[in-house]
Amino acid sequence: MNALVVTIDSLRFDVFDRLIASDELPNFKKFLRKSLVFSNAYSNGPYTMASFPSILTGTHPFSSGPYDSLERRVMISEIFRSSGYTTIGIPNNPLISSERGYDRGFDVFINPWDLMSPAKNKLRNILKKIPPLFSIVKKINKLFFSKGLPYTPSEVINELLLRSLPDEKFFAWIHYMDVHHPYYPPKDYLPKNISSGEAKKINSLVEKGFKTPEILRDKLKKLKVLYEAEVKHADEGFGKLLDALSERGSLKDTCIILTSDHGEEFLEHGAFGHTGIGNRTHFYNELLRVPLAIFWKRIEPENRKNVVDLVCIPPTLSEIFGLNFSFFEGENLLRLKKDKPVLSEASRINGAFKSVDPRERTFSFIDNGLKIVTSPRTELFDISKDPGEKSPILDPDAVKEMIRRAEKYRESFKNRRKEFISDLVSEALKKIEGY
Repeated sequence: MNALVVTIDSLRFDVFDRLIASDELPNFKKFLRKSLVFSNAYSNGPYTMASFPSILTGTHPFSSGPYDSLERRVMISEIFRSSGYTTIGIPNNPLISSERGYDRGFDVFINPWDLMSPAKNKLRNILKKIPPLFSIVKKINKLFFSKGLPYTPSEVINELLLRSLPDEKFFAWIHYMDVHHPYYPPKDYLPKNISSGEAKKINSLVEKGFKTPEILRDKLKKLKVLYEAEVKHADEGFGKLLDALSERGSLKDTCIILTSDHGEEFLEHGAFGHTGIGNRTHFYNELLRVPLAIFWKRIEPENRKNVVDLVCIPPTLSEIFGLNFSFFEGENLLRLKKDKPVLSEASRINGAFKSVDPRERTFSFIDNGLKIVTSPRTELFDISKDPGEKSPILDPDAVKEMIRRAEKYRESFKNRRKEFISDLVSEALKKIEGY
């Protein structure tokens, strides 16, 4: 029995869902037909640094100190490895690198970005012990970075994974960056009305657009088309991965979770990308609502519409595989049939490469069809009637009540953690001779 978590950077749910419905993502669609699908899933952070602690540790971003450090958290990879699984991690992003502690618990951890960081010597020494992988990563640097492409495409990530997999009993996590801006789809996916030269010019505006998004408005339609082209490119990569796993006989014995760390804004609330305006964090649905599906031979395909979140991924895997760890802040997705509250957190200022100050904590909270956001300003929405979050509820008492409920929900995890630690101490004392 194996586990594979595939995360796709910046993939927002509504675009994914629309392209599935129009049969433009054949591989994703085939996968969803055989999976337990959650069509109301939310990320617990609006950008990569804030979201991944939940995906890989089952805790909220600020639960164990700032989310830029994983020191006080237990990685799902550590739990799998302690249970005898070979563990492989292949992210493709400098924010989820070995320097930030994301290599913990992985027997093999390959991040092409590490070759350009202080960790490059460590990674190079590891790869030299596996000549085929070292050769691939060298080609990555030469082929892609030299052409100005900032991320390694899914096809290469697949190859790195497939060459690292054992015959059985593995846990693997890979991260696709195809959908992340800048949008440089391969020629086969480049829209007919946009040349590669024009695509390059449009993408050159993106960096300026983070600070002054309005300069992108005239190019917005084409930016969206390029974004969708990259989603289609990711579909191809995912399909090739499933085919390869099937050919090697691993697919039938592998539980696969597909999701995204966050979505992408296209000026719906004035910002582009996922950095807000002037790096001031946003928590709107175009950033937080993401695809989520679980494929496993013992799960009946189903489309559930109840509200869930990504902090539930580690506890779900833990129960599926019978792993010996009991403290998570999420719940087993397989058992969830009703809406659950969703707490998403991040620093008020999105400084990707800066340390996170807990005093700058801001959040959104979803409960019973209502959603409160506290950045870039405090607003309350009825997302059951206003999913686009265009009409704030102008009721100060309702806003205060929602904030109170959010903080009460957060406090419940602190209490559960204390109880968990207390139980561990009690068990340890019972084992001491003569106690």
